[in-house]
Amino acid sequence: MLTHLGGALYRARWIVLVLSLLVVLAAAQFGTGLFGLLTPGGFDDPNSQSSKATALLNQHLGGATADVIVLMRSDTLSATDPAFTGAATGMLAALQTRSEVASVASYYSTHSARFLSRDGHETFAIVTLAAASQTDKAQEYKRVLPLLTSPTLQVTMGGNVPVNVAVNAQVSADLEHAEIISFPLVGILLVIVFASLVAAGLPLLIGGVTILGAFAALRLLTGVTSISVFAINVVTVLGLGLAIDYALFIITRFREELAASRGDTRRALERTVATAGRTVLFSGLTVSVSLLGLLLFPEGFLRSMGLGAIGAVVVTMLAALTLLPAILAVLGTRINALSVQRLFRRSATARQANEARGAWYRLSHFVMRFPVPVGVAVLAVLVTLGLPFLHASFSTPDVRVLPSGQEARVV
Repeated sequence: MLTHLGGALYRARWIVLVLSLLVVLAAAQFGTGLFGLLTPGGFDDPNSQSSKATALLNQHLGGATADVIVLMRSDTLSATDPAFTGAATGMLAALQTRSEVASVASYYSTHSARFLSRDGHETFAIVTLAAASQTDKAQEYKRVLPLLTSPTLQVTMGGNVPVNVAVNAQVSADLEHAEIISFPLVGILLVIVFASLVAAGLPLLIGGVTILGAFAALRLLTGVTSISVFAINVVTVLGLGLAIDYALFIITRFREELAASRGDTRRALERTVATAGRTVLFSGLTVSVSLLGLLLFPEGFLRSMGLGAIGAVVVTMLAALTLLPAILAVLGTRINALSVQRLFRRSATARQANEARGAWYRLSHFVMRFPVPVGVAVLAVLVTLGLPFLHASFSTPDVRVLPSGQEARVV
């Protein structure tokens, strides 16, 4: 079957490339809207007593936690001074006129001293938003945020919704930062492995396609279930890692088959898909099935991570079995173009001879000669490295996942 797939991909290589390009463009356009639909939290069992109590509080008593805490401060004015009072009440009055706001409680509406700081220079207001879901509350908060400012007072925001918005923004920023660092490093390693800029660029290309495709798949799933913001981390890490891994299998085997068939691209592609493609297929299916266990947990963030991981694996597998072979069919012997071998002193022949008697060659023979002692030694090292896990302490994420100086965490 896979041999026939390789032949079909060779014959329809341009059609596959065009269709893949259209799919990737659509996924990029559709998948980027995922970030606005992600939900925070999801760390509780919805069937637990605490979750049911929280639902009742949200439904009948305006919520178990404050949606937004507006902290107002002045270094020179007291919260009861007329200038402070006028600035605060004016801002809060404008806030209460908005349909997104269900209620506002403050010192000026309750005259409770519990709203005042000990030094008298700070006070806060509790804002309850009208929406029911956290996703909708986040959108409402963003719409009323421009109203929460004053030329007289220092105004900062905290509470459940600002924290969730800040976590989503932090995750997006951290992912962008991680990709900026990881992609160049991985690219350098791939150039060293393949000694060709063209071959080294393909795994990164498949990694990018995987991430975009998985984002699009997750956005589709937001229509039927909530997806936690933490699913994004799994998609990028697992998707990029497996994409590079699978692409290494396919590209390495293709180059070997291309050399063995003396440049017969079709024959090389058929053999590659039939062998390395089989490895990719069974690996992808095995990993996907193993990740189904995460869907059995009642906590939303674990199910979201399972869905994100499965989506990343499936998209990676499909891209490695369709798009990548089509690209290889078009490139043919040009897969070795832009070679960087001349940057190294050894010739290709000398390097191949060294590989036949090099360190990895000697290591493989040593392992095969002493399998039991090597196995016991490696197992002992792994067990030793795993011992600290026996003392691991687990907790659910809270505001402390944000940087210590972040506004929502400080408030």
